[in-house]
Amino acid sequence: MSFASKEYIFYFLPITLLMFYSFNIFKKPIINKIWLIIVSVYFYLSFKNAIWFLVFTIFFNYFIGKAILKTKSVFLLYIGLVENVGLLFFIKYTDFIINLSNRFLKSEISFLSLALPVGMSFYVFRFVSYLFDCYKGKAKNYALLDFCLYSLYFPIFIMGPIARHNDIIPKLNNFNCFNLDNFKKGLFIFSIGLTKKILIANPLLEITGQALDLTNPAPIALLFGAFTNFFAFYFDFSGYSDMGIGVSLLFNIDLKDNFNSPYKARNIQDYWKRWHISLTKFLNEYLFSSIFKPGNSAFRFCVATMVTFFVSGLWHGSGVNYILWGLIHGFCMCIIAITALHSTKKYLLPKFAA
Repeated sequence: MSFASKEYIFYFLPITLLMFYSFNIFKKPIINKIWLIIVSVYFYLSFKNAIWFLVFTIFFNYFIGKAILKTKSVFLLYIGLVENVGLLFFIKYTDFIINLSNRFLKSEISFLSLALPVGMSFYVFRFVSYLFDCYKGKAKNYALLDFCLYSLYFPIFIMGPIARHNDIIPKLNNFNCFNLDNFKKGLFIFSIGLTKKILIANPLLEITGQALDLTNPAPIALLFGAFTNFFAFYFDFSGYSDMGIGVSLLFNIDLKDNFNSPYKARNIQDYWKRWHISLTKFLNEYLFSSIFKPGNSAFRFCVATMVTFFVSGLWHGSGVNYILWGLIHGFCMCIIAITALHSTKKYLLPKFAA
């Protein structure tokens, strides 16, 4: 059940909102929380996922997070990271590694064909940020119900943004009060996202498919298909983010923007301040900053940048093309940073050209 489906727009979302605000007569936020957990589970199951896997992951992270908060044990933090990142890596990348082994080492290993649960790439990063914050003392000892709702919260479950626990959980005790301004703003942002998805991304994806599925495509057809896909990918991803942010506002939870016109960026550094902002902030805070510290050498900066963008590329998909995409972006970021060290000139494209 995608955000752009008739089932979601005309049945799931209106019924969810109607019941959510009807429960206000009881003046007990716990009822609204339970209701949102129920509909979030239904939303998750609509993708034919096994619920036991998600339930296990939620309870594991909740209780190990509580233990980390109490003990500040780095060993428990590593256990939590291995469980989350290890499971994601095993499910998402095992067949990719097997394929590389079969191609280059001439092995004959059978593919596992594991199905990646919907939203796993996003909720694993939410759990990782939560465990790190528990270790750093930046997280609180949340109630299990609040943590479950944060983990399952359907507006951001499929494609983000990667909301932090402190973006959602502290707001859960006041979110059942109807706010007309938030409601109007939420409907507007949802409509913008839906327009991006239905009227722009979908037609462009169809054109891309026709251009790239030809038996013997001409170079110009491949170039045209790459160009249309360039915009289709942005409007699809950005549209889903807008719809998630808009729906969240209907429940009085204001999430940060995830895209800021990235194709208007004037250099690659500016681009990554605008593209998938929640992912950029996550990788910068939990990966890049753990490798590079202020005052370190330019070489260490470049190592941290390349590692970060390697992970970013790998996170986006299990393929050599994704890794190359990440490394190319990382290399360009290093070039921008190194030139900035030796020149006061800002290397920016003119706005019109950008």
